[in-house]
Amino acid sequence: MRVLIVSPYEAVNPHFETELEIAQRHWVCGDDVAMLACLGEQSICDFNLEGDRQRCESCRLRRRMGQQLLTSRPVLRPATPKGKGWRLPAEAEEFLANLTEKSSADLKHLSCEGFDLGYACLSSLVSSLRDPYPDLGKHRLRLASMMRDAWSVFFSVRHFLQTQAVQRVYVFNGRFAPMRAVFRAAAVCGVDCFIHERGSTHNRFQLFKNHLPHDIDYMVQRMRRFWEAAPVGQREASAGQWFADRRQRVERNWKSFTKEQKKNLLPSDWDDRRHNIVLFCSSEDEFAAIGDSWDRRPYPSQLAGMNHLLGLLHRADAHLTVRLHPNLKDAPAALSRPFLESRDPRLTVIAPDSPVDSYALLDQANLCVTYGSSVGVEAVYQGIPSVLLGPCFYRDLGGTYQPLAGFTGDASTLPVDDPSVEALADLLNGSPAAGDPLGAMVYAHWMQENGIEYRYYQGSEFNQGEFRGEWIYPRPNAKSLKGRWQQWARRWQSDEEKQAAALCDLGCDC
Repeated sequence: MRVLIVSPYEAVNPHFETELEIAQRHWVCGDDVAMLACLGEQSICDFNLEGDRQRCESCRLRRRMGQQLLTSRPVLRPATPKGKGWRLPAEAEEFLANLTEKSSADLKHLSCEGFDLGYACLSSLVSSLRDPYPDLGKHRLRLASMMRDAWSVFFSVRHFLQTQAVQRVYVFNGRFAPMRAVFRAAAVCGVDCFIHERGSTHNRFQLFKNHLPHDIDYMVQRMRRFWEAAPVGQREASAGQWFADRRQRVERNWKSFTKEQKKNLLPSDWDDRRHNIVLFCSSEDEFAAIGDSWDRRPYPSQLAGMNHLLGLLHRADAHLTVRLHPNLKDAPAALSRPFLESRDPRLTVIAPDSPVDSYALLDQANLCVTYGSSVGVEAVYQGIPSVLLGPCFYRDLGGTYQPLAGFTGDASTLPVDDPSVEALADLLNGSPAAGDPLGAMVYAHWMQENGIEYRYYQGSEFNQGEFRGEWIYPRPNAKSLKGRWQQWARRWQSDEEKQAAALCDLGCDC
């Protein structure tokens, strides 16, 4: 088998190390491995938005050291074309020329030759700015650079696949501009593309065959299959452990955003005698440009949703407490300010950096409302009624109330006698029963156990670990590692020969 690994950047652990892991496994199987990597041709990237040349050089040195740790070095080629033969499509050039007249919605619809170029670039732009509603004209230069770099990756990978006999492509994540370019190029050429991502722990990674990791329907199918294949009893215990770890602020494969909060601390104005509804907000920029399934939201913004909920409260003792996501403390203040400036006697807004304990809020709430935050599924497991107002991976697993499901736009414009609005108002002002916790356990079991165990990489923290016993860092003028290659070859040869027949886990749709 001929395998292509496309690595637009090597700056971040463990994603580059995962690509080395994949390359090493394929070498053991006797496969031919080629790599396309950024050799400094891209003007900017998602991990070097200012185009700093020193940081660019550091990335290349890290790649060089990592490749020296492989049993055999793959053929390395640039991921972007040099010389003549490519140019940005006319429709993209026209879009940039008329940027002042365009919106983010217009950018999402920009597609060229099978590549959703606009959506890919918007995803990178939103993430780089932490702004879900970027001013395209203001950020014209950054957007233009992203667009040209993403198109050049698409062009280069497509050309490589059209001229080389490749059976499989690997790339990280698939959401940001250069990585989605790889995913779409493989689809255009009819080549299987495996996207790699973090697994459930620091020592696991996931593979997604011909699907983005953000595909909700696909993920629901995987979670259900994973649950059904697991031993009864073990899967329930695994799910329970995930929920327990969340409350204990255990960091498994991502940061714990509640770690800095003070346990059991409630807002100063909390009153148990009221009918307490707690709205847990998400980081709005994180789902602003993921995919079509994430665009089907009942409100144009979470602020609009909060105001609509306030307008539906008619119980005299009803009170809405809004917990802004702790991740917003590092985002532009403009994302939090409109919430914090809201004035309503029935409303309490908790700032992102507040030490108020999210779990204390959840435990004391009469009703939990989310836009897709994981606390919504935790509420289901805890036996707390949970209302879901946005898309997320547990949306179709059951257990949550979804009165606005299927509605896209601005629910606040619907008449008060609309069945969906009436259902939402009844939930807010009533005492609904808790949902079935089965779907919550399916979700938690997946989060606790998913992924393929690394063989050559050993993760120690969120973004730290060693590949084949070495910490990979940008070492200038690194000495030859030839002697160590020979030692590693002798050390792992017998184990690799034994494992070669069992490497089909990279060929499965896990």
